Amino acid sequence: MIVIRDLIKRYGRKTVLNGVSFSLPSGKIYGLIGCNGAGKTTLLKCIAGLTSYQGTILWNHVLFANRPSSARLGVMIENPVFFDSLTGRENLSLIAKLFDDPSVVHIDEAIAAVGMSSKANDRYSTYSLGMKQRLYFAYAMMADPEILLLDEPFNGVDPVTTNVFERLLRKEKEKGKIILISSHQIRELQELVDGALILDEGKIAFQTEDASNTDLMAKFLSIAASSEGGLR
Repeated sequence: MIVIRDLIKRYGRKTVLNGVSFSLPSGKIYGLIGCNGAGKTTLLKCIAGLTSYQGTILWNHVLFANRPSSARLGVMIENPVFFDSLTGRENLSLIAKLFDDPSVVHIDEAIAAVGMSSKANDRYSTYSLGMKQRLYFAYAMMADPEILLLDEPFNGVDPVTTNVFERLLRKEKEKGKIILISSHQIRELQELVDGALILDEGKIAFQTEDASNTDLMAKFLSIAASSEGGLR
């Protein structure tokens, strides 16, 4: 379980996250919903340790920054940095060299899981947006992470790729993983996630353990209508 308490993030004088608190249990998929500028990506970056913050993030009662190295983290946050001149497999192999324990990395299995085996030896520059997203997902999955943080993973992908991602996420959920997904495709997200959080102006405006509840959409539309950011 991940527990977040009083999380605050500021960029200069601008407060992006203002006292965010919630918990994420193992074996569940949670959706993170919010208008443009609500702080979703920043929140994921804080959890992933990609930016500094005030507050506390605990993983199984241990400070997240001090979590055991065996507690692996898979992330898809903003645009990936892959080399155009390398193949998909070469890009993942290069990244794998940065892992403390390369033996936990299973590149070919991850490539196969996202349906990219036939394109793994093609240069990244030839990939479509959907193929790039699949490779990014393979990167997030290749070390069998216990925690998955996914920022708009369905953005710009075709229905086939969406189905591939959803199938994989359900399998990871069955393995007891912690999964947090941000997305603006609320109706599709509702079919996948167990619970959901609505982030508004840096605060948790609504939380439900039943994401299929019609109140989630109504609540989001109400918050979006009153938000300066408007609908994303």
